[in-house]
Amino acid sequence: MRLSIAILALAIVPAGTAQEARWTRIGSYGIQAGLAGPAGGAAADVAFATDGRTLTVRASDGRTLLSTDGGESWQADDGFRQLINLSPEGGFAGRDVFRHPYRAGVLYALGGDLEVSFDDGASWTSLTGGDSSLIGAEHDSIAFDPLNPDRIYVANGYGLWRSADGGLTWYGLNENLPNFPEARFEPGARGAAPVLRSDVLGGLTYSVGLGAWRRAPLETGPIKQEGRSPAIWRHPENPNVYVVAAGGSSGARLFRSLDAGASWDDLTSDLPAGELTAVTASPETGAVYVAGTMGVYYAASDLENPAPASPWTEVTGDLPARVRDLYLETASGRLYAAAAGEGVFRRRAPDVAGRLRALNAADLSTRPNAPGGLVTLQGASVESASVGGANAPVLAATDSEAQIQIPFEAQGESVALALTTRSGKRSLQLPMEAVSPAIFVDGGAPLVLSAATGRLLDLTRPARGGDRLLILASGLGRVEPAWPTGVPAPLEDPPKPTAAVAATLNGKPLRVISASLAGGYVGAYFVEVELPIELNAGPAELQIAAAGAESNAVRIFVQP
Repeated sequence: MRLSIAILALAIVPAGTAQEARWTRIGSYGIQAGLAGPAGGAAADVAFATDGRTLTVRASDGRTLLSTDGGESWQADDGFRQLINLSPEGGFAGRDVFRHPYRAGVLYALGGDLEVSFDDGASWTSLTGGDSSLIGAEHDSIAFDPLNPDRIYVANGYGLWRSADGGLTWYGLNENLPNFPEARFEPGARGAAPVLRSDVLGGLTYSVGLGAWRRAPLETGPIKQEGRSPAIWRHPENPNVYVVAAGGSSGARLFRSLDAGASWDDLTSDLPAGELTAVTASPETGAVYVAGTMGVYYAASDLENPAPASPWTEVTGDLPARVRDLYLETASGRLYAAAAGEGVFRRRAPDVAGRLRALNAADLSTRPNAPGGLVTLQGASVESASVGGANAPVLAATDSEAQIQIPFEAQGESVALALTTRSGKRSLQLPMEAVSPAIFVDGGAPLVLSAATGRLLDLTRPARGGDRLLILASGLGRVEPAWPTGVPAPLEDPPKPTAAVAATLNGKPLRVISASLAGGYVGAYFVEVELPIELNAGPAELQIAAAGAESNAVRIFVQP
């Protein structure tokens, strides 16, 4: 099966604009959580102004936002308007009862569930499904549209919701409401895409295919991260190295320890005064990043040897709100910022912007490459390349990133990569293995497709028992019959890797139907596998191997 160019381009074309030296929001304000619409941060109050058309809501961070189009768009409240304030006229079983001001005899009860009475409280009907609420729980406030009595708005622990029929059906208003839930980055595998943890929604991951944040299978509850504080960074490979933010009467200061806390060096230098909310660092370059009331800053540092404090450079840019937490994806050189109410933003980490790096294109890792594999080059504008003296075609290039294919005939444990760039000749050594399998991922999402439909799998399109999957892979090495480097594979009877290919799901072997170069593309392989008939619902770990060498493990979602 041949994929559309748009799908495969996610993996084999440099990210370019996603890694420019500016902040870009990823996803919207809402979270896909299986409710009647995207969820958001808690909304405490909702009310109409006395003009009858201006809707106001108090967000989780205390801001008041207003809308004049029924909640489709929002702006900051200027504070100069009177509101139609409703007061409960009693309650029962922990519920507050509000009378509909424009419908005689109609009452609404707010609590863990939302209920309605059409007979002045004699009987009640649930509107949100009880334990399986359509709009979440912790209903705190209700507003009635003066211009349309059937339209009501409810603010609760999962954001803001609208009904056009008195509560029979619901529509979420959180996707465009600047009220992203308070969240911190979860500690994860080095270089992996970020995972957030929210008090109410639990784990959150970004789905590239949907362009949205989704609830992840992590436990909900308060943000208590074992062994991690946003203001403490510990070197992932050297347990003696810490960077710690500490408060004081003259403002926060930043300290580094190279001996597990026996002694400390002050790194504060010219960092502006203010509260520090997050600290992270790069084990590769030694750069330290901090966020706080003063903005986002970074400084070149040394995380292995004593060295004087370095000056700080501001990289706050156009971030619209105070940053609560930072995450550095070291493999791809991306810096992520979680901003209060505004969501998650990313940009190229400035400490790697001019540093030449060769990464495995499948997962942007430093794993070894294999003959015929794809390499992503960051930090240079590449015009031509050679590997071991043989031409390595430049498949795509931007001003700061390029992708090349390693010749199929390349061999050795380390080969010389020679580059011609706009700034002159450059060279690197590439680690090599006969096979180095890797599954393509984009922003943490694996490029695994249904063989029947050709569509990417995700939470809304899970794999099912008995399905056949197409895994887009790299690093499976030489093929038979031999194929020229830089030439798209044929659509009919594409060459097959000479190495034996295997696959597992949650560690259990899968039937491999076929493995071959991906027809119509350069440097990519398809591995087709068949899932067992009986599967447990939920996330599952998928992995391939070639000649005994294992790939990165990726997560897919499956249903029986």
